[in-house]
Amino acid sequence: MLPLVAFIDLFPLLGIGWGLLEFFLNPYDNVMIGTLLIILSIIFISIMIYFSKILLGHACQKCPNFSCAMNKVSSDIISAFLNQNPLMKKAWEEAGWTLE
Repeated sequence: MLPLVAFIDLFPLLGIGWGLLEFFLNPYDNVMIGTLLIILSIIFISIMIYFSKILLGHACQKCPNFSCAMNKVSSDIISAFLNQNPLMKKAWEEAGWTLE
């Protein structure tokens, strides 16, 4: 499942790369479309960077999904949460989590 998710996340970037390659191979045939593609690519990448900064700066520091790769909650908070939830603590310890 992880390779599929990684491909889906990279698909827009691969599309941008392919479009830019086509533009640079035939710049005189694709001036209008190529210019529009470059502008849209810059806008898309800017939005993607801004969105990831918002997620990592605000939402991911408070998220209760501790198994998410983007989660930035400190291990002290995770340990306190697991101490209050014995069933969840047992599942995490079976998966290899160690309380600090």
